[in-house]
Amino acid sequence: MQIEINDLGKRYGNGKWALRGVSATLRAGSFVALIGANGAGKTTLIHLLCGLLDPSEGGVAAPPGLRLGWCSQQAVIDWMLHWMKRGLG
Repeated sequence: MQIEINDLGKRYGNGKWALRGVSATLRAGSFVALIGANGAGKTTLIHLLCGLLDPSEGGVAAPPGLRLGWCSQQAVIDWMLHWMKRGLG
């Protein structure tokens, strides 16, 4: 089982591309880390993979019924740091 990402791209209403030309194969049981500068398109890629956004070009092919899981930095790490700063963690 795998997910195929083919020339995936997302352009927003302002005409700017958040992501363009991304291709990859993600295999079952693998872990993937997305690392990049702010504005590099990491969140946009995750939203495209999960179907929360429609691509402007390219596409994502996945087996029917496949479920993706992700760990959002905001929900986990940022929350933990928030409490650690206040001496509560």
